[in-house]
Parts: sequence; structure tokens; C-alpha cells
Amino acid sequence: MQRSDAETTPFCRVLVTPDGERTFLVYGYPQATKTELAAEHLHGASYLALDLYGGEERMRAAQLAHEQGVQTAVGDVVMADHPILPLAPLVLNSAAFMRETLPGVDVREQCRRLQSVNRGIVIATDGAREIFALNSDGDAFTVQPPPVTAVDATGAGDAFRAGLLAGLLNGEPFPRALCWGAAAGALSVRHQGAATVLPPPEEIIALAGTLDAKAVS
Repeated sequence: MQRSDAETTPFCRVLVTPDGERTFLVYGYPQATKTELAAEHLHGASYLALDLYGGEERMRAAQLAHEQGVQTAVGDVVMADHPILPLAPLVLNSAAFMRETLPGVDVREQCRRLQSVNRGIVIATDGAREIFALNSDGDAFTVQPPPVTAVDATGAGDAFRAGLLAGLLNGEPFPRALCWGAAAGALSVRHQGAATVLPPPEEIIALAGTLDAKAVS
């Protein structure tokens, strides 16, 4: 972290509707100076969690992680010709975002197209509806998220990704790690704010134990 009187800290205003959905108003982010990822930042890391809401530094970060043997987990990659796909063995999308980007798309078929390029994990979450996931062998699974009262969905995708990666780092088989992600995402929407009340790991693990990842064709 660096402080600079010449920089204005970017921030978001998040407008949350009664159903828990939200709209983001972003201030100052495009103009903010970004710190370029360096190899020393990746020392000891297994995964690089990456979004593409920036500039070319995002692609350079994924390329560097690939060269360093660090797996990139990236969100919101819908098009099968996106240049980051070969560098990102984990792709996590919102099915709603996929439908918005490609009206009329078959989400599962589009996930298969993405997986044919990245040859890794591709997942589509869908709010309270079934999660669809492909592992690195192309095997498909679904998980029904647990029922919760959604207060604020801000950060639910990040919580899902954190739960999934925590499960994988813990040595869980992919279907169980998927349940960790589903549990973390579901628990995160019960309170306002992306990080106001984070569920403790034991609560995530306990809830994940009640979920079942089903193999599907």
C-alpha cells in the first residue's frame, strides 16, 4: 500500500433493491494509478484472483501468473475467443451476466465452449438457482445453493470464489470444493455490505456438508 496526495481513492456507491440485487456507481477507478503485478507478489501463491475491470495490466498479470505456475481464477469471461482464456484455468461467471451479454444463450453450452478453450474449470452461478460447473476433464456438475434470505448480493461472487479456492487449497475433491463455494456465496448475502459480516470457516464447512454436487450429462 502506498499513500499519495496526488491520488484520489476510488470508491463505489452500491444501490441495493429489496430483493438483494444491486447496481454499482463507480467513481475514480479508471483514472486511478494501478500497481503492476510483479513476480515477487506471487511468491508462495497458488491462485491469482483476477477481474478484467481495468486495462492491459490485467492480461499482463495473467500472463505473469501463467509463467510463474500460479493458476488464475478470472470472472466475467463470456466469449470463447477472449485472449485470457488460455491463461485462466478457472473461469467463474454469473449466468445472468452471460444472458445479458449474449441474449438467448444456452448457459451450459456456452460454458462448454469456454472449457474447450481453457481446458480447466468453468462455473456459472445463477443466484438462487442451480450452479453449473465443469471440471478440467469436462465433467459436469450441478449444485443447488441452500435457501437463504438475500439482503444484499454484493460480493456474493467473490465469496463463492473464495469458498471454492479454499476448498481446493484444502485438498477437497472438485465437487466438494464446489459445495464450499456455494455455501460461502449463500451465507454472504444475508447481511448488507460485501465484507460487513463474513461467515466463519466452520459455518461455511458445516453448510457445505449439507449440499450435494450432482454429476450431470
